[in-house]
Parts: sequence; C-alpha cells; structure tokens
Amino acid sequence: MIRVSSEQVAQNVLYGIQDSYSKLSTAISQSNSGLAIQQPSDNPAGTTKVLDFNNQIADLTQYDNNMSTASGFMSTSSSALTSISNLLQQANQIGLEAANGTNDSTDLQGLASQIGDIITQVAQLGNTQYGSQYVFAGQQTSTIPFAQGAQGDYQYNGGTAASSDSAINITVGQNQSMQINVPGEQAISSLICGSAGPPAVASILGKLQTDIADGDTSAISSANSSQSDLGQLSTAMSAITDANATLGSQITQLTNMQNTNKATITSLTGFASSIEDVDLPTALVSLQSAQTAYQAALESASQTMQNSLLNYLK
Repeated sequence: MIRVSSEQVAQNVLYGIQDSYSKLSTAISQSNSGLAIQQPSDNPAGTTKVLDFNNQIADLTQYDNNMSTASGFMSTSSSALTSISNLLQQANQIGLEAANGTNDSTDLQGLASQIGDIITQVAQLGNTQYGSQYVFAGQQTSTIPFAQGAQGDYQYNGGTAASSDSAINITVGQNQSMQINVPGEQAISSLICGSAGPPAVASILGKLQTDIADGDTSAISSANSSQSDLGQLSTAMSAITDANATLGSQITQLTNMQNTNKATITSLTGFASSIEDVDLPTALVSLQSAQTAYQAALESASQTMQNSLLNYLK
C-alpha cells in the first residue's frame, strides 16, 4: 500500500487552489476588460495577428489623416483659383472694351484702374491660407508668397522649381505619394509679378493695365493674338483652368481612397476584435464556473486537511 505523506497532500491541495484561483483571476480580468488576451502567453499566435492588424490600422489611419489634410488644402487652393479665373475673365472683358477704339482718355483711365483693382485682388487670392499655411507658396508655406514692393509691383517669395521647393508631396498610401499644391510661381506669378531684368518684363495684367491707360489698342489685341495682352491673358487663363481641373480630379481620387481606407480599417478592426475580444455572455458563464470551481477547491482543501490532521492524531 502506497502511503501518501501529509506534505504531498498539502502540495496537491495547494496546487488545486492555485490552479482554480488562476482560472478565476483570468475570468475576472476577461469579464472586466472585455479582452480574451490578457497577456501574449494567453494566445501567442493570436497576439501576433492582433499586433499585425493594429499596425496596419495605424498606417491606414495616418494615410487617412494625410488625405484629409491634403483634401482641405487642395479644396482651398481650388476655390482661390476659381476666383482668380473669374477675375481674369473680367480683365479680358475690360481689355476687349478698351481695344474697341471708341474710348476717350477718361474712359481708358477708368478701365485701367479696374485692372489695377483686379491685380490687387489676384494678389490677395495668391496669398490664400489653409489654416496657417500659404497654399501657393510651394514648400515655403509660412512665407507670404506675393508681397508688394515700394513701387507697387508684386514679387513672388515662395518655393521655386529652381530651388526644388515648389512642390508639396504627401504620402497617401504604401509607397504612394501625391503632389497637393499648385505653386504660385507656376499659376499666378506671371499675372502680377514683373521682372526688373535686364531685360525688364512686365506682368501680364500689369502690361494690360499700362497699355489700356496709354490707349495702345494694337498691344491689347493685335493680329498676332498670342503675343497680345489678351492673347497672353488667355494662355494664363487656360493654365489656371487646367491646374484647377487637376486639383478637382485629385480631390475626387482622395475621396475614393479615403472611403476604401475606412472600409479596410473597419474590416481589420473586426478581425482584431474577433481574436482579442471576449464574448460577454460566454465570459460571464466562464466566470461563474470559475467561481464555483474555486469555492469547491477551497472546500475540498478544508475537508482534506481536516482528514489528514485526524489521521495524524490517531
């Protein structure tokens, strides 16, 4: 007959209590936190998958934030370009009126003054901000791109292609970036910024204003229309229209990408949840079972220890 020592009995009883308590502790933690995985050792494979899903979610969330910023930046730029385009159409109509040869000096001065007002408004729109960022300043978003000099002319102070800081690119996906800005150097500068030279080059609107004031109808609208004031204005208008159309297309593309991102984030969140989250009704049943098992272990231990003590005293 194998004799079991009191020490062995005690160890077995203690192991049973510890095991029951461990299971009860886990059940309590799962019920309180709603998480099936309390520590990596609970489910190593599941933990690895959850970490991978969470990393993907973090990346997609960052891309989504980038795209939201980009969309706002581009929408602000597009609105400003639309306003500039409307102003240029007004300037074109003024130029056509000035070129008809029926205006006296007073009329021409009045028309030239209107072009001056348009130049001021174009400059103001060229300094449009999204938040604290100047949208037409290239990468120099904290710098006012169009500043008026002492002589009343405007100078462009933003990023340029020559200095490689004209384009703003952001990451919108894995190994995928997008330019989100229209550099003022490209779209607006030639309209209001002249060059002292040599040789001196007048801005498109500045030259139109001067030629209207001087009554130089051939310069305003000549047979060689591409070189006339209105011909150059038409070219500039087309460039702004094209730039605005590109922005509109990119904004639509970003919206579609964001919708896809959000759907993917929702799916990944569901996958992670299916691994790490507990089913609450099941967790409550497990908790009740663990409590019952732990209480039973305590009662069994008490009875066993009493019997062992009696046997020892006999």
